[in-house]
Amino acid sequence: MPVPRGRRAVRASRLPGESDLLFRNDGSGHFTEVGEKAGVHDARGYFGLGLAWFDWNGDGWPDLYVANDSYPNYLYENQRNGSFKEVAFALGVAVSEDGGEQGSMGVAVGDYDNSGRLGLFVTNFAEEYDALYHNEGDHFGDVSFASKTAAPGLPFVKWGTSFFDYDNDGFLDIVVANGHVYPQVDQVPMARRPGTGSASCSTTTAATGRSTRWPLCPGPPGRSCAWHGAWPSAISTTTADSTS
Repeated sequence: MPVPRGRRAVRASRLPGESDLLFRNDGSGHFTEVGEKAGVHDARGYFGLGLAWFDWNGDGWPDLYVANDSYPNYLYENQRNGSFKEVAFALGVAVSEDGGEQGSMGVAVGDYDNSGRLGLFVTNFAEEYDALYHNEGDHFGDVSFASKTAAPGLPFVKWGTSFFDYDNDGFLDIVVANGHVYPQVDQVPMARRPGTGSASCSTTTAATGRSTRWPLCPGPPGRSCAWHGAWPSAISTTTADSTS
């Protein structure tokens, strides 16, 4: 039976989207919903999944990035008056490098090249590359393939993500949690790491392309660990190259 993939899967489901909500802290023990007034309520009703607050342009005011599954992503620039302006297309962070909408889910923010400017990493659906956006100061550049962070995740459905310096070398690395959404994956036999009977995680260093694997579920030979996903799912960490 054919199974819809990526954008087709979401749109074929005909599930309605929903507007986004922004709750302002009134400082008196309660919040007031101001999404529409602030200009971030998403009248189109896209499938918003991940988000991150960060000051993309260094003006001292937090901006808001929203990852939309199967639709263009949003970057709301703070107008310093309680409202926001959507600028994702103008700044180069709405769609993929070739202009395609992606199944975006997770968002991470970090100064991964120690440039003093915050970049973005956005996880996407299977067969769609994860997007690494380098902050150029007045816009973002898609450096996913140049940094070698695009290819490792292509087989997986990528969800949560974060920047962190796992090897304490002073440069941020990236961790991605992979999974899947199709019930058909229950028919896939459980995966075992050869020789151990255990599942494993992998670490990929972008600068060299070398991968290292270790047991995810340590145990004696013969013990198995179920994977989530039509492909063996793992937690993969990737080191982004400096791009400037």
